[in-house]
Amino acid sequence: MVWSRELTHGDLQTAGGPSFKALPVVAVAPLTPFGDVAPVAWLAAMRVSALLALLAAFRAGRRLGDLVAGAAGAVLLAIGPDLFRTAAFGSSEPLLVLLVLLAAIGWLDGRPRAALVLLGAAGLIRPELWPIVLALTAALWVRDRRVDAASLAASTVPPVVWLGLAWLGSGRAFSQVISLHAPARCTACTWAAAFLPSIGLGDGESFTGVLGRLTGAIVLPALVLAVVGVIDAVRRRRGEVLVLAAVALAWVLIVAVMAQMGYPGSRRYLVGPSVLLALLAALGLASALAELRDKRIRAAVAAAIAGVVLVSAYPTIRANARLVSTVRAEQRLHAKLRDAIELAGGRRAVLEAGAAAVNPWLQTALAWDLEVPLRGVQATWDSTHRRPHWHPPTLLFRGPRRLAGPPPALSPRRPVTLLGRAGPWRLLRAVSPREAAAGAVPRVGSIPPLVDRADVYAADAPTGLSPAVRGDPALLYVPNSESDSVYVVSQRTARIVRRLHVSAEPQHVTPSWDLRTLWVTSDKGNRLTPIDPRTGRPGRSARVLDPYNLYFTADGRRAIVVAEAYRRLDFRAPHTMRLRHTLRTPMCPGIDHMDYTANGRRALVSCEFGGRMIVVDLDAERVVKTIELRRGSMPQDVKLSPDGRTFYVADTASNGVWLIDARSMSRIRLQPTGRGAHGLYPSRDRRVLYVSNRAEGSISLISFRTRRPFRKWRIPGGSPDMGGVSASGRVLWLTGRYNAEVYGISTRTGRLLHRIRVGRGPHGMAVWPQPGRYSIGHTGILR
Repeated sequence: MVWSRELTHGDLQTAGGPSFKALPVVAVAPLTPFGDVAPVAWLAAMRVSALLALLAAFRAGRRLGDLVAGAAGAVLLAIGPDLFRTAAFGSSEPLLVLLVLLAAIGWLDGRPRAALVLLGAAGLIRPELWPIVLALTAALWVRDRRVDAASLAASTVPPVVWLGLAWLGSGRAFSQVISLHAPARCTACTWAAAFLPSIGLGDGESFTGVLGRLTGAIVLPALVLAVVGVIDAVRRRRGEVLVLAAVALAWVLIVAVMAQMGYPGSRRYLVGPSVLLALLAALGLASALAELRDKRIRAAVAAAIAGVVLVSAYPTIRANARLVSTVRAEQRLHAKLRDAIELAGGRRAVLEAGAAAVNPWLQTALAWDLEVPLRGVQATWDSTHRRPHWHPPTLLFRGPRRLAGPPPALSPRRPVTLLGRAGPWRLLRAVSPREAAAGAVPRVGSIPPLVDRADVYAADAPTGLSPAVRGDPALLYVPNSESDSVYVVSQRTARIVRRLHVSAEPQHVTPSWDLRTLWVTSDKGNRLTPIDPRTGRPGRSARVLDPYNLYFTADGRRAIVVAEAYRRLDFRAPHTMRLRHTLRTPMCPGIDHMDYTANGRRALVSCEFGGRMIVVDLDAERVVKTIELRRGSMPQDVKLSPDGRTFYVADTASNGVWLIDARSMSRIRLQPTGRGAHGLYPSRDRRVLYVSNRAEGSISLISFRTRRPFRKWRIPGGSPDMGGVSASGRVLWLTGRYNAEVYGISTRTGRLLHRIRVGRGPHGMAVWPQPGRYSIGHTGILR
């Protein structure tokens, strides 16, 4: 899949990774633009190929003998150890088996050139077929004294395509044909390697060891029956059957010789010849039974042979039965890999950390999910004793050895931190000794401890810009609810630099937990649109039901979509926005704003049309308390005091701010501020809370020390609504909800610095970048 995607992008890189096969790369390439359709289609195709292979085995066996031979061919193929396994995991062997069987049928039907074309196609999966196809082409030329275009193409196109792609992807034509790692064990191999200097020599396997693996690819009684079938073909002078036997023998010998040169001689490389041997075994069974005249004796012998074969194949049948649970476990492992990527902060965070490391069997899956070449993921396809350590800095994805292969390991001198777990995956990060000592690496999956226990916003000082946002331009992101747009405004020049069209009624622009994405919440359009804060440009939107507001749990593991119209909180994956759990809150009409306790475990949530607040346990994802305000109240924005002891809740209808004890979650009192109190924003020095009084065009300043207002700034003819304080703390930026404008107010003097015309209905504006380590949402609540 990965190589197919690279081929379509014109950036094929085949160095490293598993063995290269040209046919899957070429066949899947047209599907890669459709994303995950490609692997799903390939898996379905391989499983269908396995079923068709059984039908083809029956037809080939019947063509060799009778119904008994046909049934025997299909049964021997079905109980083999490789067809079911490779089909389950989506390997290319089922397609290879089908092509070989169709070629055998064509040969037996007297269509040798059709058989050669099919074998040539199979040669795009297994290069061992190249000399066999060439030999058969030469034999046809000797017999007919002519070579047609189909036969010539069958013997030349597969090597040219394979070697051409290998050369294009690695610069060495043979690098993905033979993989050699140490000195060969035979003189002939050494001599051959002299003509292939780019290959090198490998730690070859035993010639007889490869031959011995035939008893693993096909049960021993079937091999005996195959010998009987060859003897019968010799006796009856059936040349076409002897050719099949010769092809099977030559194929096994080629694999064995190549194994001597360092080529992997594993059992699945013998799948092709084992299929032909199964056909010969079916012929041997049919010919042996045909010699018996008495029907009862014939039935008894057939039953005895079937019993011996099934007993011999019992371990394989049992292993295949257990394979179902293994496949399900691998499917879960693959699915959770994306959750592990989200746990790391998403694709962008993984790539910025360096080349990720993963167990070898999942190298291609991680490369596919990260949309990088195989070289962008460190794995152990090259011998692990040559590369015992990984190259930090990096993220390590450790899966279970049984399903994913040997886990990646770092040098003991390089400390690692556990970022969290996603199902069977453990996510670790290699850090510097200083980072490890200071605990400076935020961990997704656990709530980062406060920088100062006495100050919730200690990380929000002007000098607290995270490395994740230091390159982001200083911009304002203004969602215009009535014109379905987001205006991007320069904080420096107060000019509009970009206009973005988004789905219907955008309400807020929310920074993600990892500070790498700004989400536009369009509740009527049922869309969340991501914006890259580095470029100010939007990405592909996610379809989400009624996203009026957006928050993130303090541990970064979940996004919370506030579906106001449906009175519910949807807990979702923080990057894909896939729904995980819905918390219904029928007691909270107009659910909209919230803030968290100092430990990040509970949220105080406002019910705008219910005159009350609710307390949500974020760990258990349930409502634990209801706080009644007073009849006719319309609570809006919520902010926690720097000392973590008091929540402030703006009440538009009560023209003030409610004070709620953050420990007992009980109402303290109402503090009047001005008509239409709506937005709440702490100053950078954590001394003042700015309260926007939308209905009277003013901003009240409340002292966190006295918990009472001490000053009021006025904006003539204005309707200050939502926004935030600049990173420097010098400017308070607010939208003018009913005036289609944005205000910039000096936090030192209260003077109106800027009045910028924007779209209709500007609402939850994000001021970016902001200091802080992580965001819990809204228009930028950072801690």
